[in-house]
Amino acid sequence: MNSSEQSTSNLAFQWSPAYSVGVDEIDAEHRSLFRLAGRLQKAMLAGAGRGLVEELLAGLIAYTCQHFAHEEDLMRTLGYPGLAAHCRQHEALRARVAVLRQRSAAGEITMTIEILHFLSDWLRVHIADSDRLIGQYQRQLTRCGTALRTPPPR
Repeated sequence: MNSSEQSTSNLAFQWSPAYSVGVDEIDAEHRSLFRLAGRLQKAMLAGAGRGLVEELLAGLIAYTCQHFAHEEDLMRTLGYPGLAAHCRQHEALRARVAVLRQRSAAGEITMTIEILHFLSDWLRVHIADSDRLIGQYQRQLTRCGTALRTPPPR
């Protein structure tokens, strides 16, 4: 096993019910994010060509941005009080990934590995700490009898 395999083989891009935030659409998108990240990891471990790795990374980034937009629409619809802070977290991720992707494209091979580690940590922590609060807020509104207008799925 080479150093790339050792540094990425312990990453588990595996969805677990423990990551559920309790909002079906968001959970489905999170499962897709885990799948896309897992494909990127497998391609790297299999020694796939740079073109395929870059294509998978671009797809993951595009889907993540789409997911963020959907999540932000949902928070606006709910009147979620943590919207501004949550949007700042999303923007910080976009900026960080853009920098890492530029470094990868410039030939710093380890940047793709760094991106995987960053995404693995970010997915777990962001879902557990931030996204879960959206689900809790939505359930609280439902318990209080507040009518919800969920935006259509993207």
